[in-house]
Amino acid sequence: MTNRAGCLLGVVLMATPLYAHHSFGTFDLNRKVDLVGTIAGIDFVNPHSWLRVNVTAPDGSVTLYRCEMRGATVLRRSGWTPEMFVVGERIMVQGAPDRVDPHACYVNTLVLADGRTLDRYTQHAVVSTTGPSDRRPINVGPAAASSAGLPRMSSGVPNLAGAWAVEQQLMTDPRGRLGTLVPASIATQFAPGAVPKRGIVHRISQDEASVSIEYGQHGFVRTIHLDSERHPEKVAPSRAGHSIGRWDGDVLVVDTVGFLPGMLGLEVAHGPDLHVVERFSLNADGSVLTRQYVAKDSDYFVGEYRGSDITPRSPLPFVSDTCSAELNPVSANRTGDRK
Repeated sequence: MTNRAGCLLGVVLMATPLYAHHSFGTFDLNRKVDLVGTIAGIDFVNPHSWLRVNVTAPDGSVTLYRCEMRGATVLRRSGWTPEMFVVGERIMVQGAPDRVDPHACYVNTLVLADGRTLDRYTQHAVVSTTGPSDRRPINVGPAAASSAGLPRMSSGVPNLAGAWAVEQQLMTDPRGRLGTLVPASIATQFAPGAVPKRGIVHRISQDEASVSIEYGQHGFVRTIHLDSERHPEKVAPSRAGHSIGRWDGDVLVVDTVGFLPGMLGLEVAHGPDLHVVERFSLNADGSVLTRQYVAKDSDYFVGEYRGSDITPRSPLPFVSDTCSAELNPVSANRTGDRK
């Protein structure tokens, strides 16, 4: 048995905290850059957002800078919105220069026109209003609560529908220059930059034939088929695999095969024979989702890998933020903000 299997399970199957590896790629954190200019726009996208700033030189020439921030999904969870960055307003940027592009930087601290100072990991109060979404949830139908408070579908099975997220993660250095990511509830216990896990909102939708999991930052949807007892004879390999599910009392048992071979999670290899069985269950009032899993892959580890995780309901609604490969062409090698 090898624990390497556990690294990929959280990404492929459900949100699981992972210890953060924070790398800064082409940004030189040993140097500093200070910019004063006006906001030209913001690209509120994943995996990293970009603030565009016009900087005017003494001779009157204007240079456009691109300043890298955290991804839209985690910024939204931290209470940041695109509306905070008004085109034409003055802004100050403190950060680290790009080693290659002289007009790009990594944001450490922003000072807005109204005087507010925003470190990279500044948390604002989250407004729990429904935001825009690129996807519409499956019609879950009426759900009746049991005497114990467990939400149920009209058929009587537990209703898993809703937004779910593990705890938000913050750098121990609010500027994002040093340290590592820790749960927000204990972030203040560490000295700035101390090196002692991350949180994405997902949405589960449910009807009588399927359960759908929309991943808030990974950009794909996983469908668990409840109307079939067998996998197709030929499964087209995919990142999420092919899942079939059945109810064992109040427990949803899910069998998944047909994974596309490759590198998932923290760059962990797996083969086409990966086979995972999960058991999803809600607590008495439906506020916490528990997942137990067993994984087998004869090509990469011996025996079974077993584990479990819990995910509470999210106070923030699910929002499907745009992912942009064009704006982040080498993002995987540049920065590693774990969300």
